[in-house]
Amino acid sequence: MLAEEYINDRKNVNIPEQLIDAYFKSVFFIKISEIADDNFCFYADFTGRKTMVKLFLTDPSKILGEILERAWSSVFFSATFTPLKFFRYMLGGSEDDYILKIRSPFDENNLKLMITQDISMKYELRDSNIEAACGCINEIVKGRTGNYMVFFPSYSYMEKASEVYRSLYDTSNIIFQAQGMDEAEQSRITDKFNNENSVVLFTVVGGVFSEGIDLPLEKLIGAVIIGTGIPQLSFERNIIRDFFDAKFNSGYDFAYKYPGFNKILQSAGRVIRTEKDRGVVLLIDSRLCQMSYVRLFPEHWKHYKNVSKSEAIKNEISLFWEEKI
Repeated sequence: MLAEEYINDRKNVNIPEQLIDAYFKSVFFIKISEIADDNFCFYADFTGRKTMVKLFLTDPSKILGEILERAWSSVFFSATFTPLKFFRYMLGGSEDDYILKIRSPFDENNLKLMITQDISMKYELRDSNIEAACGCINEIVKGRTGNYMVFFPSYSYMEKASEVYRSLYDTSNIIFQAQGMDEAEQSRITDKFNNENSVVLFTVVGGVFSEGIDLPLEKLIGAVIIGTGIPQLSFERNIIRDFFDAKFNSGYDFAYKYPGFNKILQSAGRVIRTEKDRGVVLLIDSRLCQMSYVRLFPEHWKHYKNVSKSEAIKNEISLFWEEKI
């Protein structure tokens, strides 16, 4: 390789950083290509005058399985391995591997889970249902004074919904997360949740506030999650879809549905963090009432309630907060 000869001749002295970076990226690409099989995909992306050639791992199960075979034992840690058989496969397991699902240690009655059965958030319908969604959000946050998070499917939809919400309801206690927010701003918002008791954050599913944020007890008492969490259509996800359609006839589930539902679980999981927590979660999307989704629900979600009107949400949360535990 000419770059390697050039670097060796100069004995790593006065070598342009761009050349060193390109050299090591190229070496890495070549080494990975040597193990590439049918589970990988090569593709080229042409953007303007730039061309990118990418080696994309479509199915990691074989490589991970080979690594696991060399280990005495392995631990994969996550609170949202759902559905379990999907993750067992993707992480390199086999059908012979034993699966044990342990119930949540938290009392399921401490979580009031509701799903709107009359509001669809399909892409072609979500704009027409903005006002209805805003009404549901308002019922949740006014049901009891406290801190809440509202998760939208995208920044663009959050902006549209925010405009409608401002025209209908008080927004003096609402924080609107900006796209590209830096760590200092993230910390400022987290501090508000820790130190105040009437904060409502409008944010996005799959963002920095949907996982890894720990706000126990009164620091967060509710969440509203809009949509099914399905990722945006993309070239790479469609590669995954086509691959698993051919392999298992389950391409859409592998590429979109399961990763999306995982984001829903992560967002809802912000509410109950300790055995003493109580809170409400409202899922706004009638698709989540379908059995194909209900089968994915963890055990502590089996007591969910279908609601069809803002008045029904109001009644449900009123009874919940009045209960003496």
